[in-house]
Amino acid sequence: MLRKSMTLLILCAGILLAAACSPQQVQVATTQQIPSAVAQALSPEVAQNIQNQISQLLGVPVESIRLDEVQKTDWPDGCLGLGQPGEVCTQAVTPGWSLAFTVNGQSYRFRANDTGTVVRQEK
Repeated sequence: MLRKSMTLLILCAGILLAAACSPQQVQVATTQQIPSAVAQALSPEVAQNIQNQISQLLGVPVESIRLDEVQKTDWPDGCLGLGQPGEVCTQAVTPGWSLAFTVNGQSYRFRANDTGTVVRQEK
């Protein structure tokens, strides 16, 4: 009986941890054409996810975002190595992308997971 209770407790804790660490998806409907430089480096779905999130984070239209550099990278955790104090991050290597963009003449660096559902700006 104790063993079943422990197993159930561990299973519930694992489910809660997975739910808490799941990336929040930001869905922004857009019909913008993905620039060819982005499409060559990333799949169209990943590129669209990243561009939509950057557009929302910076408050700029998708068409004003220009990709300058993209590099496949493994991040040290689920927060892409940019966790904040008190934030709980999945402690597992997370495959993703290091990205450099120019928006209206200003340069920005972002990190994304491999699906583009988690995007964080480097400070």
